[in-house]
Amino acid sequence: MQLLSHLPFNQNCSDITGFYQDNREFAVIGLQNGAALVDVTDPYNPFEIDIIYGSSSTWRDLKYWNRHFYIGTEAEDGVKIVSVDNPDQPILVNTILDFETSHNIYIDSDGFLYVVGADRIPFGESNDIYIYMI
Repeated sequence: MQLLSHLPFNQNCSDITGFYQDNREFAVIGLQNGAALVDVTDPYNPFEIDIIYGSSSTWRDLKYWNRHFYIGTEAEDGVKIVSVDNPDQPILVNTILDFETSHNIYIDSDGFLYVVGADRIPFGESNDIYIYMI
């Protein structure tokens, strides 16, 4: 194995997902204060495109589906949905607020989003699962 490059974030990182779109390759990295979209098309010269900021958390879970990436977190941010229809200008288009926190998210091949370990803290409900058709 050979290290090709290094891109420092100077904060805790928690998860990564990748996707290929429009003849380019991207990584989404979970950060302490959000999620960074990085162009990794040239693995020798990766560069950060943008950060979608969120509340401070050491836990983020990231998934990509149909020109959007999804950010789950144990911070009280719900699940953020970011359009990368134009990956050079990611846009936060929605936030699922049926719960506050989540431990894990998953999107299956049919477009179902599963949110696991979701908590509605003021209501005392915890460790629920929410399922959405996206």
